[in-house]
Amino acid sequence: MCGILGVLAFGDFPEKKQEKLRQEAMIFLSSELLQLTQSRGKDATGIATMFSNCDYMGLKMGIPPTDFVARFGGTEKDFDGYINIWRKKAVPAKMILGHCRKSSVGNPEDNTNNHPIKVDDIIGIHNGTLTNHNRIFELLKCDRSGTVDSEAIFRLLHCFTNNGKEPFAPELIQEVCRRLHGTYACLTFTGNNPYQMVGFRDSRPLEALLIKPLKLLLMASEKDFLKHVIFRYNKMANLYQLGTTKFPPLKKADVELSSLPDDHLYIFDIRKEVESMSKIEDLFIKERIPRDNKIWDTKYNSQYTTETNYLNKLTKKAENLAKNTKKKSSRLGMAWNKEIKGYQDIAKLEESKSYSNVEINLKNGQVVDAETKKVLITDAPTSAVSPLPNNTDQKFSLFRTYVDIDSTPTTTRAKIIEYPIPIKNLPVVVDTIPGKTEVILETNPEALKKAEIALQKEKQFKSDQEVQFTLDVDKIEQLTCLRPYILGNKIRKFFYKRGWYNGYMFHLHETAETENIYKNELTSKKLLIRANNKRKLAENNIRIMKNIIYIFSHIATEYGITSSDVVSEVGIKKAVDTVLTNNNELTMDLIKNVFKPGDFRKIPILGKIASLTTDKHGD
Repeated sequence: MCGILGVLAFGDFPEKKQEKLRQEAMIFLSSELLQLTQSRGKDATGIATMFSNCDYMGLKMGIPPTDFVARFGGTEKDFDGYINIWRKKAVPAKMILGHCRKSSVGNPEDNTNNHPIKVDDIIGIHNGTLTNHNRIFELLKCDRSGTVDSEAIFRLLHCFTNNGKEPFAPELIQEVCRRLHGTYACLTFTGNNPYQMVGFRDSRPLEALLIKPLKLLLMASEKDFLKHVIFRYNKMANLYQLGTTKFPPLKKADVELSSLPDDHLYIFDIRKEVESMSKIEDLFIKERIPRDNKIWDTKYNSQYTTETNYLNKLTKKAENLAKNTKKKSSRLGMAWNKEIKGYQDIAKLEESKSYSNVEINLKNGQVVDAETKKVLITDAPTSAVSPLPNNTDQKFSLFRTYVDIDSTPTTTRAKIIEYPIPIKNLPVVVDTIPGKTEVILETNPEALKKAEIALQKEKQFKSDQEVQFTLDVDKIEQLTCLRPYILGNKIRKFFYKRGWYNGYMFHLHETAETENIYKNELTSKKLLIRANNKRKLAENNIRIMKNIIYIFSHIATEYGITSSDVVSEVGIKKAVDTVLTNNNELTMDLIKNVFKPGDFRKIPILGKIASLTTDKHGD
């Protein structure tokens, strides 16, 4: 028996002050829930937090929850250090997972076996016991970092989602659950998607509590834990807080308590908004998971059990039945098959005890030795197993993975994988002017043709660095972690300004062609051309300076300085090669346009960069 907990922050708050208050509430509620859950397990404790930009971090130790929360040392290995890192994040936390472990399979002294379990960017927690975890690893043919049975669940998720690059879908979770034998309640998220958390359970509890004013959903293994954490929250809000920023007290109408359905999966989308009339069931989609027709089990139903006691009990029961009915029991030598809810012949049972490990063909009942592949039984009853749907094993292709699960605290930054968002056809915009002909902007062929010609003349991006410079981003990695609408707004801002400027200049050019507003020989057309050339020259100079700055930064961070005045020749050459590989515009002529001869004397490194650039391009 273990205890699990989850916290989800739905939607956004318009004011930073409100979001900051919610973050403090998440810290308080998750910390208190961890301690309340201790009654379900004291062998180990762990927590993981996902932020809105796909950063995530985790901490786990083989100690009880009260000791875990009480570790104050200010480092990343202490809970208060973990909270400090959380509070210093520039973006808010959106999801939390917590776990209190009572070990069954896997030594808790080996932190790899403790939860949350990390497989690449898949992070998850599990309460329950799997009976076929060894079989899962055997068929996945993947490495195993620890000995805990729970790791098999997240290895399956890792394979089926391509390390979280594929979004969680009901069909995918169904396939995972078809291969899980035993009991489980699981919660998981992936570092590639900051919007989804998935839960699924079979015979293990999972309760939910919605706090509407904070737009928070709490999940725990027992309802009492959720009731007590709300009591502690209100006690803090009403009695102990001082100052202007404090938790708002909660009323009965502010919360909803509900049990998540058994034998189901649920996929949460934290982009949903929580309002006063919202219900817990509005925040996720659910589907029933399979309990029959499962695959990857370790046994051939119950008639191939090797338990001697079971056989003796069955025989005595059959003999007593025959004695009472004064006739030979038809059940003697039979075993109960729970899948078909009937008895099956076990005449071959005694013979099968000598086999160390066998595999069963579920379609024809053939028994094969797992090691030698020798056919041991060919006349096993085919009715003993339930038929599987056609092509069920071909829905997903499995591939091998060698990635270990981290057992140390992490602040790993994961990339967010973007998926195309379908855009509905926009209505045609009609601009009607009194006394003039109606103009449909989108279908003006002359305007479109001129736009295409202008686009061909525009400079194309030739490297990631150019995109970075253009969008004014500090690091290229930040582009892959931005939310789609933020990235879209940055692109829109740049191209809107560029398009407006070009359009305005073209308008002035057309006006100057028809109206001679200058009396001297230098026409307005020449002035506009000169202004445009100056703009392009300024843009080129800025681009060169940014490339030079990038080279200096690359040298400083990657290769270092060998002495106070001299930089490694190897370091400079590698940095220049790195830039020139992705950008062929950095030439000596362009560098001379930006820097003066005195700059090359004062900054020797600049001269070396220029010479290396000349050698590279052969100028």
